[in-house]
Order: sequence, then structure tokens, then C-alpha cells
Amino acid sequence: MESPSQPGFDNGFCGMSPISELRTQLSSTSNYQFVSADVYVALLTSHGAFERDDVPAANLYGLRDQTTGTRIVIPVEELSSRLNAKTTVAT
Repeated sequence: MESPSQPGFDNGFCGMSPISELRTQLSSTSNYQFVSADVYVALLTSHGAFERDDVPAANLYGLRDQTTGTRIVIPVEELSSRLNAKTTVAT
């Protein structure tokens, strides 16, 4: 995580946060695909040729398709809220 002393630090009060900016940049590239929580979990638990490929700087969980090189990503908070909702319903 960047600290205030590092170049490019944004304290969140001016413009977009660094996380939002990075996510926007990634979403505009052809090899990143943002998916829903249900799709991500289905791929994560499938027998497909995927390996974990998280993007910590953008706070994203990720999978890389070893066949195509496509990176499938989901914001950490979106997956967490889905898992919390499932846990709450199940108890």
C-alpha cells in the first residue's frame, strides 16, 4: 500500500482513489474480465485450467485462465459481501 510520502499517493479526498483508478485502467484492457461473485466462485471451484492471480494493489481477487491468459477478477468487497450473505442465510 502506498504511504503519504510516496509519489502518487491519494488520500481519497481529491478525485478517484488509487484503487478505483487502477480498477478502471484494468477494466479497459482486453485481458482483464470483471465477473460477478457467482461466476468467480463457479470458476474457482471448477476443474478448469485456472490459477490464482490476485491484484493486491487494486484489491481484486483474480484467476488466470492458463489456456487463454485471460485474467478473471472480482473486487474483494463484492466477493466478501456475497459470502457473508450466504453465511447469514445458511445459519
